[in-house]
Amino acid sequence: MFRSIIPRIRIRRRLLFILVMAFQLCFLLYVLFMNYKSNIKIGKNVGSSTGRLNEQKLMRTAKSSVATCKTKATRRFPDLYSIAPVQLDKTNVGDQYFVSYNGTRCFKFGTLRRKEKNGCVCQKGWTGNACSTPEVARVGISKLPQEIQRKIKIRKHPRKVVISMLLNHEFDTLEALVRELTGLVDVVMIEESNFTLHGDPKLPLFYQKLHSGYLCDFYSNIIYIYLDHFLEDGKTNGFKMEGYARNYISKGFPSIAELRPDDLFLHLDADEVPSRDAIAFLKFHDGYPEPFGFVLRWSVYGYFWKMNRVWTVQSAGCSVGMLRQVYDNQPGTVRGGIGHIQQGKIREYKKGGNDVLVWQLGEQGKFAGWHCSWCFDINGIKTKLLSALSGDGERFGDDPKKQKLDFLRTLVREGRWFDGDYLEPKGIKMASPATDKFFAPNFILSNKKRFKHLITNYLLDENKKDDK
Repeated sequence: MFRSIIPRIRIRRRLLFILVMAFQLCFLLYVLFMNYKSNIKIGKNVGSSTGRLNEQKLMRTAKSSVATCKTKATRRFPDLYSIAPVQLDKTNVGDQYFVSYNGTRCFKFGTLRRKEKNGCVCQKGWTGNACSTPEVARVGISKLPQEIQRKIKIRKHPRKVVISMLLNHEFDTLEALVRELTGLVDVVMIEESNFTLHGDPKLPLFYQKLHSGYLCDFYSNIIYIYLDHFLEDGKTNGFKMEGYARNYISKGFPSIAELRPDDLFLHLDADEVPSRDAIAFLKFHDGYPEPFGFVLRWSVYGYFWKMNRVWTVQSAGCSVGMLRQVYDNQPGTVRGGIGHIQQGKIREYKKGGNDVLVWQLGEQGKFAGWHCSWCFDINGIKTKLLSALSGDGERFGDDPKKQKLDFLRTLVREGRWFDGDYLEPKGIKMASPATDKFFAPNFILSNKKRFKHLITNYLLDENKKDDK
């Protein structure tokens, strides 16, 4: 009897144990589920709260940044007439552009990052013992007399580089230039007027943009020069006014302290952007002749309408010593080369061991930079049309029909000049970053959405939409 009862008790105990364990497991799962649900709610609240806090923080940071830039602008550009000084960096920054491999000093821009027993290993397109000569310089040097070629050598300390220009409303190209040449250019002298080169009153737009934070990171490198008058005969003789305006930039020279005779001065048009390779060569080498110019990739309305011809700036720069001694500190005369200079001045300058010979960096297909003519949106093209000087052939800005935006859209869309002719007589194909390795400055390509009007012929897309 007892033997039959014992197994039953054991079975009941086991069932009871299983039920207790199952209950505990269910309770544990319930607790975990409730905690998980609670954490989700908390997470949502925390996440949304954190999101709001981050958003608010970003907004505050942005506002603070704008406010900081405005404060800096007020200090550096307090009014139109104050020309703030630029203090050149006295430290030797040359070493940051070089690396040493097995005791050989190699130029970083042109050197592959690997060690070799024989010293520097050059990247494609760079030559020289230190890999310091880019292709755009090599093709120009190869056309120089042999005795001059032998003089060209790398410098231990880099030259300071000063760039100057007249500015109307070429803000996209200006920013591309400043950012493209960051670290290579020390001073940018920019002259703005309250008159167009045609003599029409206008607002100082660049000054206003500076006070809104434009180019804030470069305030300490910018010299702002304001021209507040227009020559009486400038309306009929536009080139005289242009020459006067270019030379007026010299008002800013006293604000640049401690420029050496071997430092460099360039005077560019506002639609020209030299390449980093070209400026790096000029900055870090001695022995080349002066003045020098550039062979540039030429495009119209945007970088997509690439011309078959090149844009050659015969003379764009020289040493500060030549600017002072030969050009009498007149920036505009540098663009004219040496044909108009008194031979006595040139002979005197040569006595110092300087070679005087006009030459250019770059050639067709191996460009030393970019020249983008009429490169604005449609309203910007109209502004340039109305601002153009007199005396340069037919002035299309005087024709009301050519001022109409629809007419200008047709020119951009079809690739035509203002007289209706195609940009190239034998036809022209649109370029793109995919088909052209030297399409546009890196800053333009890195901001495709912002510069869509310069990268693609967006009016073709708009025309297709209208046709649907």
